[in-house]
Amino acid sequence: MFANLSAPTVAESALPGFAAETWFGIVAPAGTPADIRSKLNAAARESLERDDTRARFAGLGMTTGSSSPDELDAYIKSEIAKWSQVITDANIQALD
Repeated sequence: MFANLSAPTVAESALPGFAAETWFGIVAPAGTPADIRSKLNAAARESLERDDTRARFAGLGMTTGSSSPDELDAYIKSEIAKWSQVITDANIQALD
């Protein structure tokens, strides 16, 4: 016997607007020259546009996308701010 059970998402049931995603980015050490960052970004974008790369990620249940180094930097900062607020609001403390 098989039953298809469906449960509401967190956003539907308790926290409208809730989103928690897993993402990956390629970063370089602070101070990496802009021309090197641009070359790395171009190579990564080229790879992510290939059909075989997209198919490989799709087979893992993932979608691909790309951004500029500045866009990724802004996204990382926004994620830090968002999750820092969640930690503060929930009064989450580190274990000793």
